[in-house]
Amino acid sequence: MRTNLKQRTILIIAVLIVFIFGIFGLPKGISGNALKTAILNRIQLGLDLKGGTHLILQVMTEEAVSGQTDQDAARIQSDLQQNGITVASVVKPDPKQPELIQINGAPPARANDIRTVLDSRYGAQYTIAEGPNGGSWTLTMTPSAVSQIKQKALQQSIEVIRTRVDSLGVSEPVIQAYNLGSDQILVELPGISDSSRVKDVIQSTAKLEIHLVTGGPWPDQQTALQAIGGSVPYDSVLLQSVPGATSANSVGEWYELTKVPVVAGTDIRDAQPGTNPNTNEAQVVFYLTTAAGNRFGDFTTANKGKPLAIVLDNRVQEVATINDTIRDTGTISGGGITPQAAKDLSMLLRTGALPASIQYLQESTIGPSLGLDSIHQGVMASVAGMTAVLIF
Repeated sequence: MRTNLKQRTILIIAVLIVFIFGIFGLPKGISGNALKTAILNRIQLGLDLKGGTHLILQVMTEEAVSGQTDQDAARIQSDLQQNGITVASVVKPDPKQPELIQINGAPPARANDIRTVLDSRYGAQYTIAEGPNGGSWTLTMTPSAVSQIKQKALQQSIEVIRTRVDSLGVSEPVIQAYNLGSDQILVELPGISDSSRVKDVIQSTAKLEIHLVTGGPWPDQQTALQAIGGSVPYDSVLLQSVPGATSANSVGEWYELTKVPVVAGTDIRDAQPGTNPNTNEAQVVFYLTTAAGNRFGDFTTANKGKPLAIVLDNRVQEVATINDTIRDTGTISGGGITPQAAKDLSMLLRTGALPASIQYLQESTIGPSLGLDSIHQGVMASVAGMTAVLIF
């Protein structure tokens, strides 16, 4: 009888040990620290137990709508030109209404042709209205199209932020739409008490573009405006370079660039930090997708001898002359890029640019003291329960 009870006791203890190791894993050693490490690696504590940072972000989805209509305005002019229709301008008349596009100086005799082009290519997303005598046209993005762009921008922002946070090694983060506000995101980062670097990584748009340079450099914005006639043409933008971008002593010149980029952030398939073999300075090497590389190759072939500008977050990072065909590879250097900055920038480019900027609405840091009490009580309850089972 005693032998049978002893065997049962040994079997029970063995089964309990197997299950304990199944839950916590095998420790790498027999010390107390090894056991503690094994337990912590298998059990991921959330924000309520571990403490951390709680953020509520506002996605500026109007910027995504404005960016789409900017691209559509450039395409409209190109489509009209391809059909032999010359207009004075295709502009967005009111910055407060980014969904509006206006065509000015259209030939009235080609009104039917203009209607055909606009209806066939933009009728699904825009309401198209003809002005007096066919000399002007107004395209208004439909509410459903605006809503779709905003929703897509919100979802893209969530995915980009999740990828960036994962790359920083934050365990068990919560990143989801915050339903208590419009176009807002809830971010919870367990174990992160100093969130400054994480905030910088999350908020950076890392918007990389390559534009053709049409004017400059000029030493300041006022000189640049005087040189181009007092105002920026509708199909151009005026941007400043970062200090040291074009030469070691440059303080930030101004350039006139084509408004529509040759290459945009969505055309990048990979980016890696590296070192310039000539100057031994940190740099970022980026690679384009196949389609973008072919398009860029055709463009550089047709524009040899002209200057190109690499623009990052609306600042000119580099200006270089097209000497030969460039297809799928480019570099970002200069401007005092540090090795850590090159590492962060390459990560941001790999994870994709945010479709719109982000503002922080709320930030709070939660201490782990309450969580420690809960963990302690949970451990004591587990020990008491296991002891009761063993006694039974």
